[in-house]
Amino acid sequence: MQKVLDKGKVESLVLEIRICVTLNTEAAGDIENEAEYFERNKARKRYSEFRRQGLFVASGVIEAGCKTVICRRLKQSTMF
Repeated sequence: MQKVLDKGKVESLVLEIRICVTLNTEAAGDIENEAEYFERNKARKRYSEFRRQGLFVASGVIEAGCKTVICRRLKQSTMF
């Protein structure tokens, strides 16, 4: 499923997730929630399109930037 998402085929992913609902009735509610999440956020999940534009699709760059800025601010000399 990750390969499908990486290719930007969110509609296919949602269809596959919804097929899982019929196969696993015990977790049907949780599975349907996941399908609805991807349905609502499909514009944000077009990873292949974002990569083509040269944008980052992972949070590592942002997290590292925040850590650097926060550490620089909070870990100066004489700060506890």
